Amino acid sequence: MTVLERVWVYDTLRLNPALATRFGTRMIQGESLAKPPAVKPFLVYRMGNSSPDNVLRQARRQYFTVYLHDEAMPGAYEVNIDPAVQEVIDAFTAAPPAPEYHILEARYLEHSSDQDDREMGTILRYVRFQLIQSSWT
Repeated sequence: MTVLERVWVYDTLRLNPALATRFGTRMIQGESLAKPPAVKPFLVYRMGNSSPDNVLRQARRQYFTVYLHDEAMPGAYEVNIDPAVQEVIDAFTAAPPAPEYHILEARYLEHSSDQDDREMGTILRYVRFQLIQSSWT
């Protein structure tokens, strides 16, 4: 994994009009989050493991997850979280290839059930993706 994948993920999130309206500047890389943001909802993204592609030797898969947090008391998934799940899926599945980052496409894998994060004091759902990358792009 390189800084380029992180830049691409962050730019895809922050440049999406629906997500920018919903979260504003509250889109945070997980490793830089020291405490929960005071204003909710917020979004956290984390880069995951990387593995070789199962088909192409010169390609690899980079996994990442986007966590969508909102106020827990009262918790209402349908206000921010449920629409944001679809907005995140749409943002990444519509993102064009990015040869400068060696990214061919982002593949939507799954989204979670309704969850709660007691440490953050939020309700949440996550959305998982894999980037398909190639050394020849």
